Amino acid sequence: MVLDDNDFLPHLLMLFNVNRTVIIENLCDAIVNITAGTESQIQCLYLDADKIKERVACAIRNSTRFSSTQTKYLVDEGVIPLLCDLLRSSETKIIEVVLEGLQNILGWGVAGSKQIQNSNPYTILIKELNELDKIEELRSHRDNEVASRARYIIETYFDIH
Repeated sequence: MVLDDNDFLPHLLMLFNVNRTVIIENLCDAIVNITAGTESQIQCLYLDADKIKERVACAIRNSTRFSSTQTKYLVDEGVIPLLCDLLRSSETKIIEVVLEGLQNILGWGVAGSKQIQNSNPYTILIKELNELDKIEELRSHRDNEVASRARYIIETYFDIH
């Protein structure tokens, strides 16, 4: 029905011409207005926690694909402990996306450590957080993609076979 509405698509296209700050401000205003409403209106804000976790993991994974600078910023902001915590999810898709994100981060760590003839700071951080065991554990995950990616991370970045 929304797509059949001739007025919808032009409004949607307008979003691409608007400053992102304006969009974020409008989104915040909408949330403020909803939270000022009734209990049932506020309840609409509570989404499925696993869906939110998956979206967060996807955003992090996507943000760590192309830039060592952006990846370093995210790591400095505490993204590795967050990702490692998400490895405990019961949702296979979340674990898979998290492992992809960690693989991206660890790859940038290798590139950066070669430039300064040093160890990968991101592998060191994962070890310091005592999260290496969790990744090792995932090598025997029931999902082949998760198990394969966990094995790759362990063998490539931690030199454990």
